[in-house]
Amino acid sequence: MSNKLTQGILAIASILGCSALQAKTNSSAFEYNFMYQRNMLAKAGANNITSAYRLYSLADYQISKNINIENPTLATFARASRVLFFDYPVASYSMIAQHEYFGHGGRLRDVGIKNISYNINIFSGAAMFSSAAYNARTLPKRAAISAGGMESTTLLATNIYNDWFEHGSVSSSDAMLSVQSSYDIIHYIDSTKNDSTANNPGHDVTGYISEINDWNGRNVLTASSLRKKNLVNYLNPFIWYGLYSVGNYIDSGERNWDLPCIDISGAKYLPAMALYLAPWGPEYHLNNFIKDSYGRNYVFTVRYGKTGDKKGSGLGLKIRKIYSNKLFSLDAGAHVWRQPELDATTAALSKERTGWMLSTTLNYAITKDFHANIQAGYKEKGFVPGETISSGALVKASVFVRI
Repeated sequence: MSNKLTQGILAIASILGCSALQAKTNSSAFEYNFMYQRNMLAKAGANNITSAYRLYSLADYQISKNINIENPTLATFARASRVLFFDYPVASYSMIAQHEYFGHGGRLRDVGIKNISYNINIFSGAAMFSSAAYNARTLPKRAAISAGGMESTTLLATNIYNDWFEHGSVSSSDAMLSVQSSYDIIHYIDSTKNDSTANNPGHDVTGYISEINDWNGRNVLTASSLRKKNLVNYLNPFIWYGLYSVGNYIDSGERNWDLPCIDISGAKYLPAMALYLAPWGPEYHLNNFIKDSYGRNYVFTVRYGKTGDKKGSGLGLKIRKIYSNKLFSLDAGAHVWRQPELDATTAALSKERTGWMLSTTLNYAITKDFHANIQAGYKEKGFVPGETISSGALVKASVFVRI
C-alpha cells in the first residue's frame, strides 16, 4: 500500500474518532477528581464533569498516540476534524450536563425542590420541576435557580483554570471544555436582544432580570445594562489561552504549553475577572491566582455588586497545601461577605448581613497517584458560588486519581 494511500486512510480514521494525534510535546498525566457533596451542587459537578471529560480525552489519547501522519496538511486537517466533530460536541454535552443537572438542578435541590427531570442533549437542555414549588420560594432564591446554570458553568471553567495555574501549563485536552463553559454566561447574556423581560420568560437571563426587578418593586436591571456588565467576562486571560490552545493544537499538534503569568520577584500572578448573577443582582469577581516562590498556590477573590439600593461585597481566599508531607496535605479556604438577606420577600424588607465560611481539606495519599480527600467546614447563610445558600456544616468527599 502506498504511503499516500496509508496517510489518506489514517486521515479518514481520525475523522471517525482516532484523530487526537500524538503531540509534539509529551502529554501531561491525566488527573481526575470525583467529588460528592450534599445536593450535588456546582462544585461537585465541576470536578465530576471535568473528570468525565478527561476520561474521553484519555481514551482518545490512548487510541491515537501511535498514529503519525507525516504530511503536514493531512495532519492539520485530521486534528481540525477531531476538534470539530468530537471535542466540540463532547465538550458541549458535558457543559450542558453541568448547566442543567449541577447548575439549575443543584440550586433546586438546595432550596428543597426535589422532583426534577432533565432533558440533556448535545447543544441544548432543560430542567423541569413544579412551578408551584418554585413560586413558593422567595424571589432571590428563584433568581439563584434561574442563574444556577451559568453559575455552574463558570465554576466548571474556573476548576480547569485552577489546574492550569497549579501545573503552570495549558492543556489542549481541557481547552474546548473550558472555552465552552466560559462562553455559556457570555452567550446567554448577549442573546438578550432588548430590554423587555416579558418576551421570553423561559430564558434564564430574562427570567433572572424579571425576578430581580420584581423583588425590588421597580426596574433596577435591564438587559442592556446587563450586557454592558457582561463585557467584564472578556477580561479573563484564561478564555483567550483556551482559544489559543485549541488553535495551536490544530496548527502544530502541541497538547501542552507554558501558561503565561506575571512574574513578581519569583512569584507567579494572574488576575481574571468574572461576572456572577448573584441572587440580588450581578456581582463582579476578581480572582487573583498566585503561586509563591515556594510553589504554594493561592486564589484571592474580591467581589462586589450593586443593583438598585442593594449591595453585595466579599473576600475569599483558598490556599493549597498549607501543610504537606509524604502522606498528608492540608488545604484551607475562607470567605467573608456582606450581602442582602435572601429570605426577605422584597428588597425593602431585606437587610444587609455579614456572613462567613471556613473550610479545610485533608488529602491522604493512599499511593502516589491515588488520594482520598475529605473537606469539612461551616458556612453561614448567604451566597457563595457553588455552595449551599443555607447555613450549616459543609462536608465534601472526593477521590483523586492520576493516570
